[in-house]
Amino acid sequence: MFYKIVYPLISFFFAVIIWLNIDSSQAPKILKDLSLVFVMVAAVTSIIGIVFKQPLTGFWAASSVTALVLGYALRNMILDLFSGIAINIEKPYKIGDWIEIQQKLALEKAIGEVIEIGWRATHIRAENNTFLVIPNSIISTMVIINNFWQDTAETRFEIYFTLDFSVPPEKAKRVILAGVVEAIERNGFVKEKFPQVLIEKTSDLGVTYKARYWIKAWKGISPSQASDEVNSKVLKHIWHAGISLAYPKEDIYYEKMPRRHLDDDLIQDRIALISKIDLFSNLNLDEKENISSSMIRKNFKKSDMIVNHGEEGNSMFILIEGLLEVLVMDHKNEMVLVSHITPSQHFGEMSLLTGELRSASIRAAVDSLVFEITKECFSNLLASREEIIEIIGTKITERKVMNDRLLNLLKDEEVILNKNGYKKTIIGKIRQFFGVSGSMASNNTI
Repeated sequence: MFYKIVYPLISFFFAVIIWLNIDSSQAPKILKDLSLVFVMVAAVTSIIGIVFKQPLTGFWAASSVTALVLGYALRNMILDLFSGIAINIEKPYKIGDWIEIQQKLALEKAIGEVIEIGWRATHIRAENNTFLVIPNSIISTMVIINNFWQDTAETRFEIYFTLDFSVPPEKAKRVILAGVVEAIERNGFVKEKFPQVLIEKTSDLGVTYKARYWIKAWKGISPSQASDEVNSKVLKHIWHAGISLAYPKEDIYYEKMPRRHLDDDLIQDRIALISKIDLFSNLNLDEKENISSSMIRKNFKKSDMIVNHGEEGNSMFILIEGLLEVLVMDHKNEMVLVSHITPSQHFGEMSLLTGELRSASIRAAVDSLVFEITKECFSNLLASREEIIEIIGTKITERKVMNDRLLNLLKDEEVILNKNGYKKTIIGKIRQFFGVSGSMASNNTI
């Protein structure tokens, strides 16, 4: 009878008086249960002492000794229990959060999703789908917690690159930033927060740069996947810029020290840079030198327009450092981003070689360095060797067919026919635009 009548009444009374005005998120169930047990014990002993006039001295003495023995035997469990209460009240993490835990002064870390927050321990499912059971007392006293999903679930990560002192800081930042900006196009990155590149420190090895970016961890991409994407893109940009990462050096030279990095102001280094471009890969050394000496270096700031859709153009461009955006007009006459141009890629060659209007607008996504090649430069090149028309026409045709195939505009059986016809058309336009006619006019097919 007591259990059926008195217990519910005390529970209701306690809930109304104590917890009515307290936010349930701040009063975990474990604390409510313990409080209710305390009230029940106090109520029962009060009834025994006041109503039934029974002495309680022996009861409390025995209870104290029992509590002391149990407390000493179960001290770790009790510590876990009260640590669990503190965790539930403070809520450094909640079920469903992805957290990183690291024991103080230890190097190893564990990353996983919180599955359960129990009275004694927190259960975490790690990235490799194994389960970790960590006592709450260890979490509250010996572990550093990094909650990736706190508030917005957007977390900032950092990657470090060390370059040689000979690389100018503005060039290093431009190249690294371009790689990071290209990487964040993948799903899972927070595109609304623009990446940063900062100088972290200098050392005997070189200058260390810190690249910052934001991701929604485990919502489309994991930190390790994001790190791989950023590292891959930045290393690609570093390679195309003719830069190498710093390494320990103890060199002794009896002659002039060799240059470790390419300098785009030097003709031989310009030749090395344009040799990576497929459009010029089959040209001989003299022809590459002719182009290299005529190229005009141009720097563009972030958001600068390099070419505009529909305008006339008599030059092409090669991106050396940075990242560019390709914009086209949609059906609403609004500019839409469709792709990016990365280092060693070129654009504007159709306007240069055939006189066609610009088919897209090109805008600098970050501070960028380009080389401009004018019609006059190409006129001198074609005058030296007419076969270059055939070489360039073939390259442009291969690029056009590849793009059309990616866009599903060509079926397999149409590729050869379109390739032959397009090449003939392109070579004819180049000859007409530059006023070149020769014996190759009848021999310009594959």
